[in-house]
Formats: sequence, structure tokens, C-alpha cells
Amino acid sequence: MTQWPRKRGRFFLRSQAVRRIFHYLINNIREHFMLYVILWSLLAIMDIIYIMFF
Repeated sequence: MTQWPRKRGRFFLRSQAVRRIFHYLINNIREHFMLYVILWSLLAIMDIIYIMFF
């Protein structure tokens, strides 16, 4: 009977760590995707300016 809470606590800590890693990766992917979109948009604007004025 005394082993059940310890195993459950370990599982909870393990699932909490996995959840923390998952959220970190999702936020990291989201931030990099936004940076990717911003940089490609900046490049597209520069191309349009180059085509129109040069």
C-alpha cells in the first residue's frame, strides 16, 4: 500500500516534465515560424521595391 503513492508521484513528475518539454518545443517552433514569416515578408518587400525602382 505504501508503494502506490510513490509510483503515482513519479508518474506525475514524469508527465509534468514531458508536458513542460512539449510546451517548450511548441513555443519554440511558434517563435521560429513567426521569425521565418517576418524575414520572408521583409525579403518580398525588398524585392518589390527593387523591381519597382531599379
